[in-house]
Amino acid sequence: VHIGKHFSAGEFSAIKTDYKDAITGNSSFASRCGIHGLLQRVQEKLETTESFTGEEIFEMANQGNEKVIEAIDQFSFEVAVQIFNIHTSLDCEKVAVGGGISAQPILMELIQKNLDLIFDNSISASYLSAVFTLSLRCSSHAS
Repeated sequence: VHIGKHFSAGEFSAIKTDYKDAITGNSSFASRCGIHGLLQRVQEKLETTESFTGEEIFEMANQGNEKVIEAIDQFSFEVAVQIFNIHTSLDCEKVAVGGGISAQPILMELIQKNLDLIFDNSISASYLSAVFTLSLRCSSHAS
């Protein structure tokens, strides 16, 4: 584990994900790949401004709402891209995904599916580890 000079290494939530919007917090990893990013995609797919909790989003997905599942898949792809970028820089053996929504099996399955897709289609895939494990560490279940 790398601690860093100011004890903040490994804190990826501040990473900017879009050079076109590097000044505001709207393109931060935390914004795009956290619950707010998921909510934004769900609202776009459902064509609504209604706000939903993580529990409500996953309840809709688990009930088979295809638009919500598509939104979660889209969200998962962006998370997978960022995990791939981190892995490319650090050659990680595992990555822990935290937060309450990480306890949802569908989310973890879709992140892994999208990671596999990215690894399988990456120009640099031959240089990267053939086996990459996505680990779940949900803060509400961590000891």
